[in-house]
Amino acid sequence: MNPAHLHLVVNHIPVIGGPIALALLVWGALARDRSLRRAGCLLTVLLAVSCWVAVYTGESAEDLIESLDGVNRPAIHPHEERAEAAWAAFLVAGALAAAALLLPEQPRGGWGRRVPPPAARALLVAAALAVGIALVVSAASLGGRIRHPEVDLVAAEQSPRN
Repeated sequence: MNPAHLHLVVNHIPVIGGPIALALLVWGALARDRSLRRAGCLLTVLLAVSCWVAVYTGESAEDLIESLDGVNRPAIHPHEERAEAAWAAFLVAGALAAAALLLPEQPRGGWGRRVPPPAARALLVAAALAVGIALVVSAASLGGRIRHPEVDLVAAEQSPRN
């Protein structure tokens, strides 16, 4: 498996897992369910790692494909910038989630762990930024334009006509 192949495999994990992690975090907070919150935190940490792998392999993938026929070279840089923004958001969310998982147990109250409410809200905001603003989905869409001309056809069909 070369870096381009690994990049293609790994970059789908945050796109699919991001909304799931955010849903678990929100559902766990609303239902005051410790297991859901812990699952959301654990998934968020794993997504931060997968984002790092996707960004890390992206540079090597670029080197491998930029000289191939059919590659939309101007699409590479915007994809890279959006992916780095998504990774930064997941890095913050992953760090907050890891801290929430590592804090010692507390008898009761709040999240069931000694997580200050501002930190709990910051985790939700960071996860929402990574997913809710569609940084990851947008990065994936921009990545699709690099080698999938059908993505541009769909975008052209959906744009308003003059």
